[in-house]
Amino acid sequence: MNFAQILEHTKRILPEKDGFEVYPFRLGSYNSQVGPEFKLPYEDNAAGFLVLSTPDMFDVAFQNWIKVQHELHGSFEDLQEMVANPIADFIKSRVDDLCEKFNGMNFEVFHDHSLHPNRKPKIVMCTCGHVSGAAYYYHPTNFISNDWPNVKDMGPNLKFIGVSLHPIYGGHFAFRFTVLFKDVVVPDGFVEPKPMKIALSDEEAREAMDLFNYNWRDSRFRDVGQPKKRYSECQMNYFGRPPADRWDIIREWCEEEVVKA
Repeated sequence: MNFAQILEHTKRILPEKDGFEVYPFRLGSYNSQVGPEFKLPYEDNAAGFLVLSTPDMFDVAFQNWIKVQHELHGSFEDLQEMVANPIADFIKSRVDDLCEKFNGMNFEVFHDHSLHPNRKPKIVMCTCGHVSGAAYYYHPTNFISNDWPNVKDMGPNLKFIGVSLHPIYGGHFAFRFTVLFKDVVVPDGFVEPKPMKIALSDEEAREAMDLFNYNWRDSRFRDVGQPKKRYSECQMNYFGRPPADRWDIIREWCEEEVVKA
């Protein structure tokens, strides 16, 4: 299977209507932008594919998947017992579909939460997003001033980092995983598009990074630059809760389906 066929199959299994976007990139483009500890043992022209989720993933595909799982397991209690981590299990189901399609090929999947034993990420998602043209990465070093960033406000062992913003969704998206192919070569004529910058002043960019580093839990960083589409109120409510409390929202969806039936 070649580069074009992989891209076609990935977009078919993870369509935009289900809240996914797929961005191909060269591994050499990634390796040229990261430090030695994050470089990957791939040839420069090896193909990588970044998958991110948009607001529709939760509101469309995830909710539909939950309803199917509820019907499959027969009761809310059995669903809760069998689905340990709803979002992660949903993403895994889509990754499994991809892996089945690429069975026999030499590839790796790195999730946004894939870590080495020393807790370093196996891949830097924001760099994948930037080099593939998916989302512009606002790097602190490009906005340094005499009194910014104020790293004294950071917690112990925490590093002030930049933030990725999507040209349509702002911060209302998430990098989910990458699929990397050792033996698939990117065509010579392929050029990754440059990521689109949101029209932000330097002060607004600093504000976005401050919000992301110091107050990420309240999600205000997501709205910097006035995104054209945002997470729904239900989605914000879901992710704003501790994992155990999210089941109350899922219970409501299941009860609605029972009433409809």
